[in-house]
Amino acid sequence: MVVSFFGKSQYSAKSCKSAAVEAFPGRQIFQTSLLDDPTVDPEMLCDIEGYYDTKQKVIYLHLRGVFDVHTLVKTFDQVSKDLDEKV
Repeated sequence: MVVSFFGKSQYSAKSCKSAAVEAFPGRQIFQTSLLDDPTVDPEMLCDIEGYYDTKQKVIYLHLRGVFDVHTLVKTFDQVSKDLDEKV
């Protein structure tokens, strides 16, 4: 079975949507912290994390991308910085 997390997240969640589903395996499956500053691939503007639960035989996928407010803001800031450097 494959369980995937795609969609929007709040800025304060720093692009992490997995907290809502981590009750299924009963533990934190993605090592994310609100102190971290996650990044995504600058060309693809997304990143996919994966975890395989051997007991339940489930693959968990977590997408971070520009639909997440934190990633969108970071991308906008970088584009603004790049434009300022060109002027």
